[in-house]
Amino acid sequence: MAGFVLDAPLGQGGFGITYRARSEDGRLEYAVKEYFPAEYARRGTGGVVLPREGAEAGRAFEIGRKAFLEEAFILKDLPRQPGLVRVRGAFEKHGTAYCLMDFIAGESLDRVSQRLIQRYGHIPEAQVQELISTLCRALGAVHGAGFVHRDIKPSNIMISGTGTPVLIDFGAARRLGRGSGLGSMLSRKYAALEQFPNPPRGMGGKEGPWTDIFALSVVLYELVSQGLPPAADARAAETAAGRRDPYVPVRENMRRNRVEGRYSDTLLDLIDRGCALMAKERPQSAADFRRPVEQMMAQPARPSRSEGFAEAGGQAAYVPPPPPPAQGPKLTPDQRKVVTMLGLIFGLAVAATVYGMLPQGGF
Repeated sequence: MAGFVLDAPLGQGGFGITYRARSEDGRLEYAVKEYFPAEYARRGTGGVVLPREGAEAGRAFEIGRKAFLEEAFILKDLPRQPGLVRVRGAFEKHGTAYCLMDFIAGESLDRVSQRLIQRYGHIPEAQVQELISTLCRALGAVHGAGFVHRDIKPSNIMISGTGTPVLIDFGAARRLGRGSGLGSMLSRKYAALEQFPNPPRGMGGKEGPWTDIFALSVVLYELVSQGLPPAADARAAETAAGRRDPYVPVRENMRRNRVEGRYSDTLLDLIDRGCALMAKERPQSAADFRRPVEQMMAQPARPSRSEGFAEAGGQAAYVPPPPPPAQGPKLTPDQRKVVTMLGLIFGLAVAATVYGMLPQGGF
């Protein structure tokens, strides 16, 4: 791979492996995503990537490889804005495909949020609001270009050194209205029902912006309540059998987990709407989802325990508020009277002293 040198892997998911890379002169850093669907691929001699045995595995591998390249080339033309990783291009080598992206210095949301929860007991709402606003604007650009991300989860959201959330890993992205052909390649805990193969009769649907809204809502549910709802396929199975949807509203899950944080009804209602099992019951666009949040953000600022997801040496930093002004002990009414009398006596003494120092006969 001319032009840069691969370093150690940054992480591996169901769709591929991401490596840290640097330019040959060492001045620039990148992230390189290798198309490596674990279910359908294997590593051959010399690092070559090969499909697993069987016609179905070979077909799935080839469909995914072509889609990976096509989406990477189009995603590189997305507008540059906060919350969106810059894709620089894609190429084929070693029997597979690679996507070259800017390297985001920071940590994934799951690691940062765990550290904040350990320190403060919860994620302050101001930070949750900022996360929604930034990521929904990024998703709006993705959807506007005709794509669905399809794999939003905490490990695919990086918190940069400045505290900005950035959506990464477009290996599962697909064009709006197009089936993936790889139904099993999804992150089950965060995937919407329409991403699963063979949903119960009458419960399927097309993927669209609402698909990413579902995944983002599950991420928010987890941040706020420190727990996950049942996966969409399990919820659908219960509903199709005539039983109640096992989804637990986010408020109830907070009570169960004894979460200290206090969140607005607007935010909690929005999370529950976004987690709706049926696509038509969710907000239909990223703009619809972020609008009530940004209306809250426009209101006068309220005090927060944290200054945000700011990073300090790779750690989420907490900047404490300034201490209140020092105050003396409170006095009783009788004590205040004594202090007042002493003040009058002291004032008269000073005045007398000054009068005696003045020249007699006027100025």
